[in-house]
Amino acid sequence: MLQINGFNVEGALTENPTVGAGKTGKPYCRFTLNVDSAKWNPNTKQEEDCKCPMQFFVSGKYAELISKVVKGANIFINGRFVPREYNDKVYVEFDVVKLAIIHSGRSSTSSTAQPATPAPKPEYKNPVAPDGSVEPIDDDIPF
Repeated sequence: MLQINGFNVEGALTENPTVGAGKTGKPYCRFTLNVDSAKWNPNTKQEEDCKCPMQFFVSGKYAELISKVVKGANIFINGRFVPREYNDKVYVEFDVVKLAIIHSGRSSTSSTAQPATPAPKPEYKNPVAPDGSVEPIDDDIPF
């Protein structure tokens, strides 16, 4: 039986993260990402692009990392779905496995940004013997 238990999400922070500390002093952070998605429009009978807000709660090292970014930061999350039971009901939580900040959301202080120049294409040359002569290739295979 096929089981899908993982996810990858990339989105922008909708607001600055809410940061706090638990009773033991371990930092935690709550934040919402706006994730690009698509939804079916029954009137046009086509998919339309939309933003899907997803809420996350992280603690420990990820909380410290997220606490340093601001609204608009682009974040990538790799995780898995974890069922939790509370008051005789089963809920599904997102367990963050990896987290990366793609863009911090902070504005740059430089107003004269230069466009990146592409790297020059390498030149490929046919190999030549040191004395400048080229031996003919024998295409006969001996077996």
